[in-house]
Amino acid sequence: MWLRLSLVCLFCVVQSGFPSKAGETMRQRYGPPVSETFLVRPGLVLSASYGKNGQLCELFIGPQKPTSPNQICRPDSEIN
Repeated sequence: MWLRLSLVCLFCVVQSGFPSKAGETMRQRYGPPVSETFLVRPGLVLSASYGKNGQLCELFIGPQKPTSPNQICRPDSEIN
């Protein structure tokens, strides 16, 4: 029991530190990003692309793509 709980806690600690370090590592290795995606509101994202000079080049607003089958949205008429 304690071993499982310890492993779960260790996993959570490792995972909580990974995303920020991964982003820093990617910037150090490859330089600044050429595009970024921001969540405007649930289901709607804004993607920004940058030119070689680092200036904003293009904005795209569109629906958020589902990351898992459970996030696929259905029209209201199909939900009942």
